[in-house]
Order: sequence, then structure tokens, then C-alpha cells
Amino acid sequence: MSKVSKVSSICFLFSLPFFSFYANAGAVPSIQNVISDSVDVNFTSPGPTISMTLTALPDLQAGSLPATTVVAKANVTATAPVTFAFRFHNAVDDPVIGDVKGSTPSAKPLRFTTSNFYDFDKRLIDGKLWGILQGPATDSLGFDIMSLNNQTASAATYTIPVDMGIFVQ
Repeated sequence: MSKVSKVSSICFLFSLPFFSFYANAGAVPSIQNVISDSVDVNFTSPGPTISMTLTALPDLQAGSLPATTVVAKANVTATAPVTFAFRFHNAVDDPVIGDVKGSTPSAKPLRFTTSNFYDFDKRLIDGKLWGILQGPATDSLGFDIMSLNNQTASAATYTIPVDMGIFVQ
């Protein structure tokens, strides 16, 4: 075999894939085995939200507090009809805290200042005692926070932590 024929055979072998690609260049591409499906996407209105503002009454005097001493006010606003749940961490009847009457400042709701609430109840949920109150839509719900029993307050600052949420049954 001459040198020329060896070189042309090698060039021909390496050029086959190149030529086969261009040989199919005129073919029309296609997609095979197509599977069709659909999905529904639903957009809903955002759920109700609530906000709570707690305000302490200024200038309370230390000493013996009557049972109905208002120490703070709560104002709750909802964007839709919701059932509120609220909890005072230091309430005497909270089995989680196990407070003893008069040992620490205790609080409970007093005198709901809106006439638009429908029902008030206490429920033990996840081991914590919650007040449950169904309120109106887009309206403010106010309540006073009072000392629970006759007790003596020193000249100090007492913190009354309050949890608020939306009750879902």
C-alpha cells in the first residue's frame, strides 16, 4: 500500500461522524412520547391577622391594691372575624406557672370595653390556660388588665407578659 492511500483512509475514518451529522442537517426535529398534564393554582385571600397593644396605667401607687385595680389596658384589632386567644403568664389560675395568691403580681382580664364580642371561655391548651374570646371583624377589642386579688405591691416595676393569638379549632 502506498503512503497516499494510508493517509486518505485515516482521514476518511475520522471524518465519518462529521459527515453523518451534516447528512441529517435537513431532517425536521421532533419530540416523541409526549405526556400532557395540568395543575390548578388557586390564589386565596390572606388569612386574618391580629395586632395587640398593651398600655400600662401611669402613676400607680405602691401599697395594698384592691381586687379591681386596673393596671393596664389591652387593645386588639383583627382584620377579619376571628376567635382571639390570650394568656397571662402569671395568672393565679395558670397551672403551668403554679402561682400562689399574693406571692407575685397576678393579672386577669376585666371589663371588656367593647360590646361586640360574642363569647368568652377559658381553655387548657397544650398545658396552658388561655382565655378564648370571639370578636368582630375589623374592630378593636379592648379589655382592662387588673390585679387578681387583694395584694400588696412594692415600689417596683412588675412585668405582666401577655400572649395573644388566633384560636383555631
